[in-house]
Amino acid sequence: GSSGQVLTSAGAGAVPTFSDAAGGGSLVLLSTATVSSGVSEVDITSNIDSTYKNYIVEITNMHIATNDQEFRMRFFQGGSVDTGSVYDYAFQRVQNNATNNFTNSSNVAQIQLNAATSSASDAGLNGRFYIANPASTTFNTHVKYDLNYGIDGDNVAMIDGIARIEETAAVDGVRFYMGSGNIDAGIFKLYGV
Repeated sequence: GSSGQVLTSAGAGAVPTFSDAAGGGSLVLLSTATVSSGVSEVDITSNIDSTYKNYIVEITNMHIATNDQEFRMRFFQGGSVDTGSVYDYAFQRVQNNATNNFTNSSNVAQIQLNAATSSASDAGLNGRFYIANPASTTFNTHVKYDLNYGIDGDNVAMIDGIARIEETAAVDGVRFYMGSGNIDAGIFKLYGV
């Protein structure tokens, strides 16, 4: 075999063969943004284009400055963030100290991703966002996401959510920010799928 090939069995008693490795479904790291001091927003504006059909943004150990704030998101189109009332979202929250609830809204100026993020020193937010075919000019860009985070001081919550931008222009970036206050820390990784 040669570099990059895999050995494939042809069955019991048969001679195995070498073939090119199939790359289907693998993640390709495109960028990393590391926040180590307060910023009002985290923008990912490079590498979201027609190269991949789908993208994943992974957030690790995000910490915020101001307690009890919503985590929010907007999309960039044509290099500018879209602040119009063009977003729809829905999410379900499961929380260890409260009744589970459902939140949704349509035709609003941002995607609300969660509720009541804690700023306690040991609280953090972790999650993954799946962005479907952002280069499409035929369909709205949709996102599905899951989050786990500190809420209400000493509690934890899990979010399972969906959202979209109700426009057919290609999406070429993502902005993450809080309802109020800064993002103090976190690692934001963009992958092509």
